[in-house]
Order: sequence, then structure tokens, then C-alpha cells
Amino acid sequence: MQSSLLPAPGRGSEKPAVCSQRWRAFRRSFALPAILLVASCSLWHAPDAAFARKHVFPTSLRDLRTRIQHGDLSHSEYASTLESLKKAYEQEIFKWGRRGKWQKSLDFLTEMDELSFDPGVPAFAATVRALSERARKQWPRALMVFNQMKDRDLAPDTSTFHWAMAGCAKDRQWQLSIDLLREMQRLNLPTRKATYMGALHACRWGGLWQDAISLIEEMENDALDPQATGFNKAMDACLTAHQDDWYDIMEDKAAARGYEIFL
Repeated sequence: MQSSLLPAPGRGSEKPAVCSQRWRAFRRSFALPAILLVASCSLWHAPDAAFARKHVFPTSLRDLRTRIQHGDLSHSEYASTLESLKKAYEQEIFKWGRRGKWQKSLDFLTEMDELSFDPGVPAFAATVRALSERARKQWPRALMVFNQMKDRDLAPDTSTFHWAMAGCAKDRQWQLSIDLLREMQRLNLPTRKATYMGALHACRWGGLWQDAISLIEEMENDALDPQATGFNKAMDACLTAHQDDWYDIMEDKAAARGYEIFL
């Protein structure tokens, strides 16, 4: 028979050290949720600080515009919000241009200007592309936007020149396309092979045989291979202008490089 002085099995029989360890483990299990709760409450009561840390993207253009127009922002918050707003506008301009909605792209650029949001090179370049890539007969507007850039001392980059040239060539403004290329070269901007090929396309349909021959030579000097396509465009320009002798010269030059001539 067991003595009544012995402790009964259960919690009372555990050693104090074991109880202390379990209590510490219990407290630790609730520590992290408590910290997160306090942090979330502090963010709830400090929306401006949370916005400054998290607003950059993705935040809608409308929210950013409202924030910068009506929000009580510090200098750093205003600068950060304006930068995000400009990027949002640029994305809208590019998006609607890719969808062929050039008017919406132009409207967004105009809105930036009217609200003094200081459109930069990316916004102007995206608008020129929208007016050139999938729009028809909008080359005057594309050149208008292009010239607005220069009037504001914003230097068009290679991509902007490329799309302005493409818009002019697509709407049969062959000479304007070549003039843009020459302006680009005067500014010492790097000329891509695609830009040269676009200019040769304009020469081909416009019968600008002298420019076409010059472009072939310039491409070779820049270590850009015109390949068979480039030579054929130059030869077509000679045919359009009834320059049979120069056609033969270009044909011989292409054959010497092993290129096939498309008859």
C-alpha cells in the first residue's frame, strides 16, 4: 500500500525546472504574433509613412495623380510620387500605342503637359512610337511631338529617331525619313542596322537611288553587313529611278560578296 505522503502523479510531480522551460516556450509562441499585431497597428495609424515606403508600384495612375495633387506630401514624398506617376503615364502611353489607340497615347502626353508633370524623353518617345508603329497617316503628329522634344531641349534618342523615320516611310514620306536619318547622324547617335534598313526601304520605294548607294557604303564602313536584302533594296531604288548603269554596278558588288539577287 502506497504512502499518502508520496505525491500523486500529475503536474505537481514535475520538477520546477521543467515547468519553467514550458512556460518560456509558451511565451515565445505568442511573442511573434504580438509583435506583428503592434507593427500593423502602427502602420494603420501612420498611412503617410506606409505610403512613402510602399507606394512606388503597383499603384494606379489615378491614385498617384490624386495623391500628388491633393496630398500633403513632404519634399521627398513628392519627388518619389512624381517619379512613379511619370512612369505610370509612360506605361499608359506605350500600352495604348501597342493597341493601335494612338489618340489615347497622345491624350496622356497632353495631360502630363497640362498638369505640369514634366514629361521626359521616355514619354515623348513612346508617343512618337504610338503615332508611327500602328497608326496610319499620323506622321505629321509624330513629327510634331518629335519637334516638341527638341524645343524643350530634350534630345531624341536612337529609338525615337527610328520610329519617326518608320512613320514617315510607312506613309510614303520617303525624303523625310532620309532627312531624319541624316539629322541623327549629325548628332553622332549610334545607328542600328534596323534603322539603316528602314532608310533603304524608303529609298527603294521613293527611287532615292543616290541615298541608297550611299547608305550601303555607310553600312559597310560601320561594319554592318547589308546582306542580300539591303543590296536588293538599293538596286530596286536604282530601277525605280531608271539608273540602269548603277543597278549593274550594285549587282556586281552584291555578287562579289556572294549575295543572291532577287529578280
